[in-house]
Amino acid sequence: MLTSAVPVLLAFTADWCAPCRQMEPVVGELARELTGRALVLTVDVGEHPEVARAHGVTAVPCYLACTGGRETARLVGARPKAELRALLTPRT
Repeated sequence: MLTSAVPVLLAFTADWCAPCRQMEPVVGELARELTGRALVLTVDVGEHPEVARAHGVTAVPCYLACTGGRETARLVGARPKAELRALLTPRT
């Protein structure tokens, strides 16, 4: 799992996936908003199936939040930006 000084959101997508294409601008906007506070990375499962397998991704779009190298949350499917942002919010 990724380690970073800031939370990481892995966005697993595929070119053939309509909901993934729908979410591209949402994920891009979130990445710009969180610059310096979180890292948003997109992984194309067609180009990197081994990464998807390693993270147990079986459906796309899939969003994994990681903090300190550990998965802390996961969402599958097209979601509002607020839900994706909430994945990166520390839980108390």
